[in-house]
Amino acid sequence: MGTKHFIGIDLAVIAAPAALVLGARVMFSPAPAVSAAGAEATAPVVIPAAATKKVRPEQERAAEWIRAMGNLEGIRSPMAHPIPKPVVVIVQPEPDKHETVPTPEAPKASPIAGLKLTGVLGSSEGNLAVLNGKVYKIGMAVRPGVTLTAIDARTNTITFTLADGTELKLARQVDPLSK
Repeated sequence: MGTKHFIGIDLAVIAAPAALVLGARVMFSPAPAVSAAGAEATAPVVIPAAATKKVRPEQERAAEWIRAMGNLEGIRSPMAHPIPKPVVVIVQPEPDKHETVPTPEAPKASPIAGLKLTGVLGSSEGNLAVLNGKVYKIGMAVRPGVTLTAIDARTNTITFTLADGTELKLARQVDPLSK
């Protein structure tokens, strides 16, 4: 009998608060409005004036601008901005003064075309650069004949050296909206 008594008390302690909450909800919930036809009508939502914040003039101008736009179907998000292409600076070694300068040939495709510098990390152990999602350090070949030779973490630029000694610089393009 003693064990049954303790189990009964445990059940009462657990069930009593739940029963009180359920009873309070039933007792204090508003009765549904009934129309003349007998169907339940939905009550309008009323927000008390004290609960609303005063709209600032900038917010009001923004709301007016959006209302004036009319139908917003098919409009792209203001967060969708095109990403500009990276700027490639080509630095060629100066020709010897006694050497004749050859006539320039038709421009070739840049050997670093398509590379996007997305991150530069400077540390005491050496700098790292992230190109197209891969991490490189100084001295690594990015492509055949293209070696990473310098990383400047302060200016977010890196320098490549081609097999013929030509240096190419690539700067990280920072999205002006991310500042």
